[in-house]
Amino acid sequence: QNIDEWLAIHLENYLSNTIYFKDNSKDMFIIFIQDRQGGIEKQLNLINDDIKKVLPVSLRFFQGLPVREINEIKRSYIEAELVLSSTKKFNKTVYTYRKTTYDQLFNQIDIEAVDYFCESILKDFAYPKDQYNLDLRNTLKVYLDNQCEISNTAKKMFIHRNTVIYRIERCEEVLGMKINTPENSMNLRIALALSEKYK
Repeated sequence: QNIDEWLAIHLENYLSNTIYFKDNSKDMFIIFIQDRQGGIEKQLNLINDDIKKVLPVSLRFFQGLPVREINEIKRSYIEAELVLSSTKKFNKTVYTYRKTTYDQLFNQIDIEAVDYFCESILKDFAYPKDQYNLDLRNTLKVYLDNQCEISNTAKKMFIHRNTVIYRIERCEEVLGMKINTPENSMNLRIALALSEKYK
């Protein structure tokens, strides 16, 4: 019995409604979990524990984030690939993508991965075409460059501070996050730099 045969027989006992296939070019299996279900990491660890009882192998799983639409599956796959490519020490069974893994992008500058990272962080401001979003993106950049200080941003841009406040509020609405937290501001800075470099 090999891994393929074992998965064909047993996978549904651990994770319901799944589709899997083997990617021979990379010597790995790709698993699509189609239902929202809890305890996925626990089940993946169980799969590894149980398969080791019958086969001389040890599995590693790399997860992208859950998606709602079919056309988003590719994004989740890219996330899983990012985790795989950036993992240096394989000291556990399950590795999951985190949005704060910007350091992974510098370890492997892949244009498709960069595009995804920029769009997932910056939303409409990743590659704006219209003047409104261009203005908001520029304000966001200057605001971050000035350590999220309203007055300094207004002086730098030669606009009223209330205009800066309004634009930053609009930015936060579009981005769905507070801009001035350390984690978010770092992600935004990196995404802005990458989207400018690779546009």
